[in-house]
Amino acid sequence: MVARLSAWIGIALLALYLVFFGGGWNGLYRGDLRLISVVLAALTLLVWAVVAIRRPDWRPRSALLPAIIVGLVSLAISTEFSRFRPESLEYFGYAIILAALYLLLVRLLAQPFFRVRMGTLVVALAFVLAIAYAGANIAHWIAWWGLIGRFAIPPLRPESESLTFGNPSAVMTIVVLLATSAIAIVGVGSKGRILVAVVLAVLAAFTILVSGSRAGWLA
Repeated sequence: MVARLSAWIGIALLALYLVFFGGGWNGLYRGDLRLISVVLAALTLLVWAVVAIRRPDWRPRSALLPAIIVGLVSLAISTEFSRFRPESLEYFGYAIILAALYLLLVRLLAQPFFRVRMGTLVVALAFVLAIAYAGANIAHWIAWWGLIGRFAIPPLRPESESLTFGNPSAVMTIVVLLATSAIAIVGVGSKGRILVAVVLAVLAAFTILVSGSRAGWLA
């Protein structure tokens, strides 16, 4: 139990790092943060490999495994014949890491101990990001109303508030993915669950609207 709890704390911290730092604008475009993300991912996969050697139930299994292998083979072929080998190798390496992390996620979700806690984390992150984005935009609107001296419909610009993600469309995408997953996790089995699902849906709709992303509106 202690080992599983310690593993969960590590997984939760890594997930928070990924959402707020490693997966943000700086995490994608700053070389030092990218390096930290790769090292953390490699250490995580190394620990998983050690556990999988000892525990057959932790070995990679997924219905999508054949498709993943085909995709990686395709990328390997294109990398081999690429005119820009260093860049192609870098992205091929990222693809391998992402595929391995997906397979690890499948194994984690197959374990009831981790599945329940990861579901709770998804719901919490959906609320935190959606509320933070709504609050940041409302603060901008209040400042704007103060400048123009009256209440008016605020402008919906595609390059406005983006939290740590560099672009409102990125925030919208993350919030919508988290909110839809959270609604599926919460379900509608009681009035309380229905209320939580409705609040999440309203927050996601608000995020889509104020992101100013026409592609998001259409989707």
